Amino acid sequence: MPRRLSPLFLAALLLFPVAARASDWGVRLSYLVPMYVNTGEPKPSNPVLGTTYQYNAGEVWLSNLDLILSWYPISFISLDVEAQFNLSPTNIDYPNTGIYVGPGITLDLPLFLFARLSFPVQVTPGSAVWYLRAAGGFKLELFIVSLYLEGVFDFPLASKANSAFGSQAISLDAGLWVKF
Repeated sequence: MPRRLSPLFLAALLLFPVAARASDWGVRLSYLVPMYVNTGEPKPSNPVLGTTYQYNAGEVWLSNLDLILSWYPISFISLDVEAQFNLSPTNIDYPNTGIYVGPGITLDLPLFLFARLSFPVQVTPGSAVWYLRAAGGFKLELFIVSLYLEGVFDFPLASKANSAFGSQAISLDAGLWVKF
C-alpha cells in the first residue's frame, strides 16, 4: 500500500525549501579599511584623563582581510562564520587592529542589496572584546561570483574602558563573493 505525504509536510516543503538548498555554500573575501574610529578611550601613548580620541583613514591607513564562510539553509539567508585578519602592524594607539572571529547572519536580497549582522570577538591584542557588527551594501552578480562593496559599523558591546556602544568604527569593505 503506497504511503501518502501529509499535507502539513508538503506545506512545510513549499514554505521552507531547506532540503532543496542544503548544499549551498558561500565564501566572501574582502579588503576592509576603517574610515573613522572613535575609541572612547584616551590615547595610550599620550593619556590625558577624561579625553577620548578619534582617528580616520586620512591619519593612518589600517587594512584588514575579511573572510566569511556562509551556509544557506534558505536561498536568501545565510549563517556565517567571519574571520578578520589585520594586514597592518598592530599598534597600541589603534585598538581596532587584530584578529576577529565570530558568528553572523546575512540577508541576501535577490536584486543587488544585502545586509548582515555579526558578533565577532577581537582575540588579539590583549583581552577579548565582543562587537556588534552591522553591515550592508551592494553586489554585482556575475554568474557564481559577485563583486561587492559594503559599509561596516562596529560597536564594542563591552570593554575595559567604556560601556556598550561607548566607541564606534565605520569601515568600507570591497571584495569577491562566491556561491557554490
